[in-house]
Amino acid sequence: MSDILIDSACDLLRALGIVAATFALDGGGDSGESTLATVRYADGREDYRLPELPIALHNDGRPILLGGFLEDYSSDLPDGDWVNNEGGYGTVTIRPLETDPHERVECDMTYRADDDYDDDDYDEDDDPDDPDDPDEPDAMLDAFEIAGTAADDSPDLLPDIAPFEKTAFEEAGA
Repeated sequence: MSDILIDSACDLLRALGIVAATFALDGGGDSGESTLATVRYADGREDYRLPELPIALHNDGRPILLGGFLEDYSSDLPDGDWVNNEGGYGTVTIRPLETDPHERVECDMTYRADDDYDDDDYDEDDDPDDPDDPDEPDAMLDAFEIAGTAADDSPDLLPDIAPFEKTAFEEAGA
């Protein structure tokens, strides 16, 4: 169905005198964003909006609008996973005047690798605030050493607590 819709969208773009619509994609983590970057008209002017015209109808009768459809189409076009983990970025350009369907849509993406961020100096294994790090001293032991009492010197560090006594209600068997 999206092939029919992209053909309808391109027909409408041609009728409006639009020669190219470019969407910028940027994603990572668990999300991505596709935004309309430029709309180029045959007369040379550029805009950053598409008219919100219907290109088809959903099964329930709601209109499928040109801008929303092209944004979704552009988001679904890249072959790689540009929204999860390290993600990726790039552009999708739709050229409605192209007669060859392979030339009509251009997708230019770059996918990030694990080391593409500027946090090379940070090593997750050296996190001093990580309580599960076996190489880091236990926070409770640090507290006792600061107070001047090593944990090994005092085997019973808990205050004396009276043993639990049954209430009269419990002794009655209730």
